[in-house]
Parts: sequence; structure tokens; C-alpha cells
Amino acid sequence: MKKFSLILLTVFVFALIIGCDSSDNGENDLTETTEDTTINAKWVVTNASTYESFEFNESGNYIILKTSEDQRTTEEPNILFGTYSLIDDDTIVLSDFGTLIISNIDENSIQFALALASAPEQTIQIEASKQLEIEKSTNTDLLCQTWQLVSFNGENVIGTTEALTVLFSRAGTYFVTNTSPLSSNQGGLASWSWNNSAQTQIYYNWGQGNETSGYADITELTSNSLVIDEDGEISVLTPISNSETTAVKPENKTAKDILKTGLFKR
Repeated sequence: MKKFSLILLTVFVFALIIGCDSSDNGENDLTETTEDTTINAKWVVTNASTYESFEFNESGNYIILKTSEDQRTTEEPNILFGTYSLIDDDTIVLSDFGTLIISNIDENSIQFALALASAPEQTIQIEASKQLEIEKSTNTDLLCQTWQLVSFNGENVIGTTEALTVLFSRAGTYFVTNTSPLSSNQGGLASWSWNNSAQTQIYYNWGQGNETSGYADITELTSNSLVIDEDGEISVLTPISNSETTAVKPENKTAKDILKTGLFKR
């Protein structure tokens, strides 16, 4: 009888250990799944669509690239920039644009229905894959958010025609838009990457050849401040969250016509 009781006790303890391990593994899997399936990434459209990509960041902003209807006369796709709100796990409202309803999402892909604010009764089915991201690091995590330019070469630019909103993402997106309605410089989209192992210098490229690429030194990078030195021109930026929506529709201009002054000249 004692032997039988001992066996039962051993089986019970063994089952308890397995149960605890299973529970722990379940929690880890859930955490990893939640982390892996975040909407905050750049999603490149893979099915037939007038959209090239949808990108979201933790600051609450989105960037949508829409293919021009006539590539022969427009140099760049339309760029839509704004804020987004999570209504629930499957529904995202994009300010001044529409509603996105997710049907499937995993670490590498997403499927959703897009209902435009201009035609909510119609939906567009989108399939997209996640773009590879820059390797995580302290500096990458600090840099990749939405910023506002507060001063340029020591002069305050808030509320002026040189006021800029700047976004860096882990997908290598570098986006600038002018927040002043008085400015004719609407914005532009480029790519960025670290240029040194210390992650104190950025290489950027506007996609128009060597004359529109360059380097900029980061002399300060914290959760509250970003200071950039480009050939002696100093830009000071602070982070913003859920910034006011701005629609960016580039006209038929050359890259040098846009953002001639300010952060990372083109």
C-alpha cells in the first residue's frame, strides 16, 4: 500500500511539473505571438492593388504609398500620412482615410479589408508581406519614432514655414513632411540606414541618384531629444505622438525642388 501511494504521489508531482511547464510555454507563446503580430511595421502589398505599401509606427502614425495612375507623368507615388487608432484587435481607423479590418495577421504577412472614408460601402481586399527590418538596438529603438523639428541652426521653427514632422522606421523609411499650411514644400519619402557600427551616423537616400544621398551625424539621441549635425547645420528635434494628420501629394517636381532647406537636404 505504501509502495502504491508513493507511485501515485510520484505520478502526481510529475504531472504537476508538466502542467506548469505547459502553462509557462503557453504564456511565452502568447507573448511572442502578440509581439510578432503587431501592426507596427511596413507591409508591402503583394496582390493587385493601387497601393504599394502600408506602414504603421508606435507613435501612432501611418504612411501609405499609393501608385500613381499615370507613372509617365508623375515621378513619385502619392504619399498619405496621418494618425491611426486601434478600435479593437481587428479594426484600425486611419484618420482622414478609412477603416482597416484585419482578417489574418502573423509575423510575416497580413490580410485586411480597406473601407475608404469616401466610399465606406465598398471594401478593397489587401494582402501584404512584412518588410525586413533593421536589427534592433538601443539607438535604433530610440530613433525609430515620429519627431518634430523644433530648431534649425539655433532658430526656433515651431509655427513657421520651416516646421517639419520627421519619421524614422525600422523598415528603413525616412519621411519628412511640412506641418505648416503656409509652406509650399509638402514633403518626401526616402530611405535610411546606419553608416557606422557605433550607430552615430546615418546614410540617407532620396532615390534620385548620388546627388540626393548623403550622411548626417547624430550628436544626441535620447527618448526626449534628437540632435543631427549635417555639414555643420544643426537640427534639434523632439518626439511627438499621434501628430495631426497631413496628406502629402507630391506634384511634378524634381527631388531638389522639395525640401531645399531643413533636415537632410534633397
